[in-house]
Amino acid sequence: MTRHSGVIWCSSAWKTGIDKVIDCKIFESADLKANLAALPDRLENRVMRKAMGKAGRVVVAAAKNVAPRRTGALKRSIKSKLTKQGNAKIYVDPKMRIETATASGAVRVHQPSKIAHLVEFGTVNAAAHPFMRPALDTSRGAAFQAAEVEAKKQFDKMTLAGGSGKWSKH
Repeated sequence: MTRHSGVIWCSSAWKTGIDKVIDCKIFESADLKANLAALPDRLENRVMRKAMGKAGRVVVAAAKNVAPRRTGALKRSIKSKLTKQGNAKIYVDPKMRIETATASGAVRVHQPSKIAHLVEFGTVNAAAHPFMRPALDTSRGAAFQAAEVEAKKQFDKMTLAGGSGKWSKH
């Protein structure tokens, strides 16, 4: 049985304590699950990491397309990475900082990750402008397709290598 759940999860929060996570199962194909289950763990990890990386990039593009564009900083800070479990995480980069000079000459530092959850879910005084959930909802099919194509490509590479687990450098 495959260890990988094939989940893309999005987080617009910047602290773990207030993390509101949106999950989306991406691998629903019985053929893909069967092929992954037949692989040794090491090869399964390779296939899943590459496939989920492709799927994550599709969701990031959709999130950047939907994100509110007051300054564009939020859009630029949306990133993806792979977790140790081989899932894709779409998040607002907490390391990104935008420095702007005020009229008085002082430097103001803006960190999009500190307001992303407020934009996504709203506040008492401000309406929500969701960007992660709509991106995940609209790009789910495309993300699955990208992951499936990449996984099949990786399976084909293994078949060409004779199932030895040795991969070409392509």
